[in-house]
Amino acid sequence: MGILDFVHSYGVIHRDLKPDNLIRRLKDGKLVLIDFGAVKQLRSPMVINPEQMSATVAIGTPGYMPAEQGQGKPRPNSDIYALGIIAIQALTGLYPTQLSEDPNTGEIRDRLAAIINKMVFSLLWKASSYAA
Repeated sequence: MGILDFVHSYGVIHRDLKPDNLIRRLKDGKLVLIDFGAVKQLRSPMVINPEQMSATVAIGTPGYMPAEQGQGKPRPNSDIYALGIIAIQALTGLYPTQLSEDPNTGEIRDRLAAIINKMVFSLLWKASSYAA
């Protein structure tokens, strides 16, 4: 079971996932998530509908925090967003604040992202041609 699967299975949203809160354990080399000072407990251990969630204080680190979390409505997918930003940072070497965004969609505009999108959509197109 992955770190976020484990955390979310207890009905908890970390809300401050960032590189500084991931450490590698010496004894076995596994990643460990730390700093649970900003967690949000959901009303039940199971993931609930967004409509059932109450607003809360916006907590998190700019750049790693998605829009819904900034508006005080974090969800488990807010942690997944932060994990994606960490992956982009690891691949590009850029901090989230250094990434350019499309002003209309909020999507990250980056040469690496463009290359990966081209590769993925090219593969999807080829796969659909073979299936036809």
